[in-house]
Amino acid sequence: MRVFCGLRPPGLPPGARCVCGAELALSHCLSCRNLRGRTARHDALVEDVVQWLRRRRVHVRKEVTGLVPDTYRVDLWVRTDGVVRWCDLTVSDPAVPSYVASAAEKRGYAVDQAEKRKFSKWKALAPPVVTVQPLALESTGLVGPAMLSFLRGMEKATSVGPRKAALLVQLSVTCVRFGVEMVREAAGAAWG
Repeated sequence: MRVFCGLRPPGLPPGARCVCGAELALSHCLSCRNLRGRTARHDALVEDVVQWLRRRRVHVRKEVTGLVPDTYRVDLWVRTDGVVRWCDLTVSDPAVPSYVASAAEKRGYAVDQAEKRKFSKWKALAPPVVTVQPLALESTGLVGPAMLSFLRGMEKATSVGPRKAALLVQLSVTCVRFGVEMVREAAGAAWG
């Protein structure tokens, strides 16, 4: 059985397929849009950031709708020093087939691409007085430069609460924890 990158969850029967029908490789498990764990990972990461901001006494609202027409939802609405930021969190996997070659050449390639996508999406929707803030991570826990810059800014804006390093550890742990859950979910579905 040929599996992408030769990696598949251990103990699966030959020819195991994901709920979406794709061949079941670890990289697929970490990015499949049909797995409930993907949404749970996103929500847990957003909650990690919200709790960190609140402990630092930053004004934040979660999952805000109605800011633009249609069904768009901003993950975080943050205000500090009179600046409003619309934050959209995303997790990108460097091992998906469309990224793997470039990700092998450039560390952080997947997270850079995710930041560009989010910035492009929201820049067209946000009013000029709003700062668009992509919050991108890789499934490996690597945090994108835009998110690091945002966290540094939030740390400078307030002098209380946990440091940025504590949040970065928590985000990495959350990525790993939910990565395991996503593999378990995909493997469980494959066993049927």
